[in-house]
Amino acid sequence: MKRAPASVLILALAVGSGSPAAGSLVSTDRGRNDCWVTFDVEGGRAHCRDGDPSCDADGTADGVCTFAIGVCVDVKNVPDCRPRRITQVVVRASGDAQLHPVSIPLPPLPVRRETCGEVGFVQVALRGHRRLKPGNRRLLLRATTPQGLSDLDYLKLYCLPNAIYCLANPDGGPRAVRLTVAGPGSDFDVGTSGATHNARLPDGWKLDLCLLGCDADTNPVCQATGVGGGFAPPLPIVAGGVPLCLVTGVESVGGLRGTADVRSGAIDLAGTLATDVYVTDETHVCPRCLASEPELTPGLTCDSGAFAGGACIVDGIAMVGDTAYAVSRGCVPSGEQLAGSIAVPVALTTGSSTLAAPRPPVGTPVTPPACDDCTEGICAGDTCASRAADGTCVDVKGGVSQACCASEPTRPCFPDVVERVGATVIPAPAWPDPAYPKSASGAVLAATFCAPASGSSIDGASGLPGPGALLVPVTEGWVR
Repeated sequence: MKRAPASVLILALAVGSGSPAAGSLVSTDRGRNDCWVTFDVEGGRAHCRDGDPSCDADGTADGVCTFAIGVCVDVKNVPDCRPRRITQVVVRASGDAQLHPVSIPLPPLPVRRETCGEVGFVQVALRGHRRLKPGNRRLLLRATTPQGLSDLDYLKLYCLPNAIYCLANPDGGPRAVRLTVAGPGSDFDVGTSGATHNARLPDGWKLDLCLLGCDADTNPVCQATGVGGGFAPPLPIVAGGVPLCLVTGVESVGGLRGTADVRSGAIDLAGTLATDVYVTDETHVCPRCLASEPELTPGLTCDSGAFAGGACIVDGIAMVGDTAYAVSRGCVPSGEQLAGSIAVPVALTTGSSTLAAPRPPVGTPVTPPACDDCTEGICAGDTCASRAADGTCVDVKGGVSQACCASEPTRPCFPDVVERVGATVIPAPAWPDPAYPKSASGAVLAATFCAPASGSSIDGASGLPGPGALLVPVTEGWVR
């Protein structure tokens, strides 16, 4: 496939442009000779999740990302750079060239006008076996003029593990369903004090389930297993003025397990969620996954925390006040910020979940103490940033405020019986139609649970041990 000449040089992958090759040309030196040679990366991304068809040329989750890359020389319209006659171009790569060879055809030389070569391929393998880790590979690109002047560029390519490694369903039904958090309506409440209620979950994060047992036309109920040990990306919240980063994974071997009905869209999952609680600071409540210095590492990296500078993929967008946090499962706070951990058995359902919530014993050090006049729907005043069409109070934190103390209508609380109601949506095209993918929007997973104490200083402010509840609105994407 011949590469079309490009008219604009893109120095930062995260920045778009209106040109035909927007985001595909990558140069990394910002020197006066920057237009002499550059990489042309299909999709404009130096980081790729294994199997992502937008950047992995083989389109399969096989442990290797295949980047489609070309080379362009004498790129036009680059500020402060004048094209020169190029007589030699060299490409080198780190890593095992025999196991993962590099094949990038070069443009015909010599040349003194904008010219691109054919597309070639560079493979970057994941690291690890039982637990896959990101892999990377460094490319060197050099163009030389007859006078011996040169333009030298480096490009680091990252391959990140894919969440979906589900094999084909031998019974003929769907092999996986991807649940994507669908924005407004999410809610996280925990503890009796109300300080850690009404947080909105990060938007856009995904939970993948592998499916077995269901078939094409007689049995729509699949046995579902969560993929990997992750559950949600880090959740930044501020509780009683204390900035907290909550990092939640699945503790039990095998992760979440349950059933998923492709006919009705009903989903029931159970597992033990393990949450690490980090006390952080107001400027970095959780580490963020952001564009890095393009001349050093094109792509996205963790801006702080235990893996600062490491490659990452944004798993969701969380809001802390007016500040957006691009959060990633690969970006967690540093170990010295860990305050405590909580392990909680949780059952998620698109049906309803209820919990009898006994009040803490007299003398339990909770600040402020749990109110004894908790009333559904009483929430008012400053706690409601807005109200949904059905009158639901949307808290200033972004979550849903279901109940507040009658004597303090701005303070969230749990009544004696906690209930959260999910929602089931039939995927379309409706089963047993053989067409896939199938999708459903508007489904909601609900859960209520008892949260133990974390053993840290935040227990008093949050009111732990105590009840907890989740509402997770999702879209469903079923694949076979």
